[in-house]
Amino acid sequence: FRSFWLRVAAFLYAVGLLHSLFSVVRKAHTFYGFALSAFRVGVVLHGVAIVDLAMAEGRLPVENFYGTISLCAFLFALVFLFVEWRYRFASTSVALFPLIFLMTLVAGMERPVTVWTDTRVRDAWLIVHIILVLAGYAAPTYLAAILVLTFLVGCNYVWVCKFFPEGGGVYHAARIFSPRLGVVGALLLLAGYVVTAAISGYEAYNYFGLKEEASRWEIGRAHV
Repeated sequence: FRSFWLRVAAFLYAVGLLHSLFSVVRKAHTFYGFALSAFRVGVVLHGVAIVDLAMAEGRLPVENFYGTISLCAFLFALVFLFVEWRYRFASTSVALFPLIFLMTLVAGMERPVTVWTDTRVRDAWLIVHIILVLAGYAAPTYLAAILVLTFLVGCNYVWVCKFFPEGGGVYHAARIFSPRLGVVGALLLLAGYVVTAAISGYEAYNYFGLKEEASRWEIGRAHV
């Protein structure tokens, strides 16, 4: 049941991911309380999965990459809950919720789900998989376009710093001219963050000697 409970925990952690996205986009913590409650339940189920596996194997489940990243995600979650309880420092949730969700999701993929007997569902997923793989092969073209857009974002930063030395950022400067321009600026910044995260993650896998996992997750990041 380890993969099952980890996937349930990842599902609950996804509520925190939505909270982080709303916090970044809308600058509001509208359902932080609900996200925190779901996160706490997810931590409990995450711990149940780790303890269950440790009892089954008779040792701490850190013998492979998936077990290690699962334990690290669980420890990060415990540290966050302690800091939030002791210091009420909730702003760290914007960064930690997505990180813990992603790590738990990866750990839950160690064992594949049971094959569907319904051929229609299987065929539909196969079509989706083919589309995503083709998009992955076309990723270099997309990345090249994103690199160009990121360069334009850098140029915009230079102009913003020049005309707004007191601060304000790209969003403030763009909204002065046009709200639509502010949206474009935000999308360009997000594209830069995605490219940086993908490259950094790929190099991290290579650094730890996990070349097969690096290729697999690089395709996943390209799909995203």
